[in-house]
Amino acid sequence: MNRQQRRAAERRGSKTGAAPLRCLDLYLSGAPAEQWRDLLRVVWVQHDGPLIAAAARRGVSVIALLRAAEFAIPADLPEEFPVWRASWGDPAEAAKGFSWTPDRWAAFALAGDYSFRTPNPPRPIVVHRLIRRDQVVFYNEGVRDEIVFDAPPAGEVDGTEEDWREATVAVRMGML
Repeated sequence: MNRQQRRAAERRGSKTGAAPLRCLDLYLSGAPAEQWRDLLRVVWVQHDGPLIAAAARRGVSVIALLRAAEFAIPADLPEEFPVWRASWGDPAEAAKGFSWTPDRWAAFALAGDYSFRTPNPPRPIVVHRLIRRDQVVFYNEGVRDEIVFDAPPAGEVDGTEEDWREATVAVRMGML
């Protein structure tokens, strides 16, 4: 969704436009987190792009928003553990992204999927790093566990485009 489409959706009140704005309105009004936490979880998982854009326009830190929601963090997470992020282009830019996973192969498969999407795909990349449990502000268990954390951008490339494509093929064939 481009900027013009996002603004039109916000004006129409569609769920991709209205729900992120509702989350931000509740947060900025000082409403208790229990009034908007579940909505924020759905918005983040399904429409994080519009939420990130709306937060930026309103000068709201996404990390502060997620931290204020006081999401439950699994008690069994180790004190320090590795996370991976699939993206494309420059590794330093990829490391600035919000969504990471503790599942290396999920990140590999996603990066490989990027390379299959278009005739001239962007160069996929997987970066990894260590984080601490106390840095985690959002954890979503699902098909591909997702973690958002509060720490300065960092990360090193993990694997090659061939590794990532192989992981994608393995997922598509049901082997992973």
